[in-house]
Amino acid sequence: MPFSDIEDLARTGTALRLDLDLLPSGGGMEKVFPPTYSVNNRAAYAMEPRWIDGQALETILLDSVASQANRMEQALLAAADTGRLGLPHLEVWIPGHGRLTDLDVPHRLYDAVFLDSELDGVPFAQSNLGQALSHATPGDATVVWKTAPAGLIYGAWNSHAGQRIGLVSEIIGGPVMRGAKTASRLDPLGIIENHASSMSESTGQIGGVTVYRYGHVFAAVPLQPCVSP
Repeated sequence: MPFSDIEDLARTGTALRLDLDLLPSGGGMEKVFPPTYSVNNRAAYAMEPRWIDGQALETILLDSVASQANRMEQALLAAADTGRLGLPHLEVWIPGHGRLTDLDVPHRLYDAVFLDSELDGVPFAQSNLGQALSHATPGDATVVWKTAPAGLIYGAWNSHAGQRIGLVSEIIGGPVMRGAKTASRLDPLGIIENHASSMSESTGQIGGVTVYRYGHVFAAVPLQPCVSP
């Protein structure tokens, strides 16, 4: 698509949408392993029905909007750090931690790490730049564009100010077919929890044998020196 078409869409369009059909690197027959998310303090897949080609199909989230945004931000920051991209951004240096930028922190330019910092000896929230950023609106976000434009693309917010997300990207899979979970790796020590449960974690040795702890399982293994040739 020519850049001139994108400019015309920016002036006259409501949104620019791009759909791509992706395949696993090994081809359409290859199984994929989706990420899990915390749901009620348990790891679970993010599954939900979505309308695809006029049908409600069960889909699964492979890469979330937040994950995609974080990945893009780190690529932009790497390009800025190496001089390949002139990208304005906010930075703060934390003693004992190092540098943080608006491309690193959760709420971007409106994150508390900036609001609680100082600029030229003045609390950032009370500085001229901090005040200008807090009063920026979607209708007049020039100061955001000049200072931390990533906030206009990926969104930025706090309890007093915010900028809407301008770019949304995610990867979903569907229709979903659940696969079988298999395991073929055997424990070479043959540890059985019931047989080892009587061993005390605080006991360094039992009968002259060193005790090792594997998660909640204990095993007594005699030590033997191993000399490499």
